[in-house]
Amino acid sequence: MNKILLAILVSTFAMTAMCQEILTIGEVFDFNIHDEFHITNLYGLPNGHKATISDKWYSDTNDKVYYSIDYEKYYSEYNDDLEFHYSTSSEEVIYTNLDSSIYTLNNLTKYPEDSTFVFSYDSLIYIDTALCDAQINGFSRKDGDFEPSYGHHEFGKGLGLTYRKDITAWHGEPDWEYKLVYYKKNGLECGTPDSYITSIERSVGTDSRFEIYPTIVENWVYVKAINPSSPYEIRLINLSGSMVAKVTNLSGDYSLTLEGITSGIYIIVIQYNKSIITKRIIKE
Repeated sequence: MNKILLAILVSTFAMTAMCQEILTIGEVFDFNIHDEFHITNLYGLPNGHKATISDKWYSDTNDKVYYSIDYEKYYSEYNDDLEFHYSTSSEEVIYTNLDSSIYTLNNLTKYPEDSTFVFSYDSLIYIDTALCDAQINGFSRKDGDFEPSYGHHEFGKGLGLTYRKDITAWHGEPDWEYKLVYYKKNGLECGTPDSYITSIERSVGTDSRFEIYPTIVENWVYVKAINPSSPYEIRLINLSGSMVAKVTNLSGDYSLTLEGITSGIYIIVIQYNKSIITKRIIKE
């Protein structure tokens, strides 16, 4: 019995130690050629990118690592309909101080020279089950004293930046909120690929499998799903591109409440398989 208890304690200690690991810059940005990462926007109109590692090399002293990265990017805008724009690009990046803590990346924890500037931060360390038990180091910061802005970054071991959220205090809404939703690395695939990137048919408009009504809304808008073969998601977007509501993993009819939402024009966006269905509504 004592041996069993000891084994449990040792195992628990080992898991705790692993969860509390502070990653180095070299561990976070440890990529291999052909690694693939899908980053998607969680806020506002759909946008994101796929990054693929195409080359890797070290400096002569092995204190710097270089990567060539190919990108497939997309963003959307609303002009009477949801319009998607796609592009490709490449860049070379360099990481130094590979043995230093990830919390020192880009001097995130240093005070600027301006002594009137107030800067504070905290950190977190955890295992992200959504990213196949990846080790994560997170960093939150507050910049400034009067009407401060806020930022949050998370880094995964061998995954780079896995989450970023920045908020400007005066409007209180995210300027950026990006998350790693899928990666392919060392033969392992984890997460769900971004369908806006992977789809061959990028269709926008109406779909006979969904009915959205009414057009003029008081408190509720209804989505009637006619035998969908896979889950779908709903986003409610205002005309400035900010996401007001989001519901995921739906499989049948859904009633979306607009109670408490400011009167105005909004766009309902339904993502289903490789299709994007949109409808403009008016909240009274």
